[in-house]
Amino acid sequence: MSADSRRAHQDLVRALERLRSAERSAVILFAEILRRGWFRSLGHATMELYAREALGLSIAKTRQFLRLARALEELPATRKALAEGTLPWTKARTLVAVATPRTEARWVGEAVACTSRELEAKVAQARVRGRRERDRLRHKRGQGALVLKEPRPDHAAAVAADASPRDAPPLETPVTVALSFTPVEHARFQGLVERRRKAGDRRPRAALVLDGLAALDAAPRGLVGSPYQVKVSRCEVCNGVTVAGRSVAPAAAEAMECDGIQISADPSVPNRSSIPPAVRRAVLARDGHRCATPGCGAVHFLEVHHIAPRRSGGTHDPGNLITLCSACHRFAHERPDILPWRTAEARSTMPRP
Repeated sequence: MSADSRRAHQDLVRALERLRSAERSAVILFAEILRRGWFRSLGHATMELYAREALGLSIAKTRQFLRLARALEELPATRKALAEGTLPWTKARTLVAVATPRTEARWVGEAVACTSRELEAKVAQARVRGRRERDRLRHKRGQGALVLKEPRPDHAAAVAADASPRDAPPLETPVTVALSFTPVEHARFQGLVERRRKAGDRRPRAALVLDGLAALDAAPRGLVGSPYQVKVSRCEVCNGVTVAGRSVAPAAAEAMECDGIQISADPSVPNRSSIPPAVRRAVLARDGHRCATPGCGAVHFLEVHHIAPRRSGGTHDPGNLITLCSACHRFAHERPDILPWRTAEARSTMPRP
């Protein structure tokens, strides 16, 4: 080995050490900003937007940081080992896939004692054992056994670790049906599925599609909307807004009035939408059924926002309306000074799907 190659190797080792230290510090600071909600005071509605727009992180890196930062809130031993430098962030990222507050001490010990590749292999084995145990319990349920609650993945892996391995029960061969969507149709499909998930419906997508087709025969044509509605009341004396007796933040109340349904106290007077339904549909279609905030593009929980507020003379003209997700919509009312899409020129340069 020449002196030059040895020197280059040593320089590379030191550079990698500095890189690992920097990544560990970045994860800790990222988690702190997320925990305290400082991304909002920095001008971003969500942590995902802050990571992509302000930090320049890729989608994959943002997901890695978010997953680890949220897991650290429930894993104090992992957070401590990461902060002290005894646990590299790459190993922490690996073990949070299976660690829980009950098992994290064992997993941290494993991570410190073995290499990254060995840890990845152990985590993969634990996840396989967990899947086998869940399959076994599902099979028992299918045979009539009473299973009150499926174990969590770490518990399933722990149970299966002491048991002899067994093959999963044979399953019916699935039939694949391919559907081609335009970008707008795909965005609508994703949004509708997410609404069902938010309502607690965890069935496979195939079941949702079949039930949706079956419901077309019974439902009136054009029936869309959430089966859940929240009634919000405004006090005529103090002008405060409440839901079930609890006060609502001013920004949230403004967002509700921006795109909601005003319920008439007189039964003879019909309820009225804040925005004419035809105009609202046109705005959603124009914006591709996606949040128009640069860097967001969410397709879930979409609302329509008045750029110039109604109280300031803003109209329902489509040029004064823009599609936002619920998080960006509320943030727009919290921080009206930070509106990257306020002008028509800015909106015309925004990417469309």
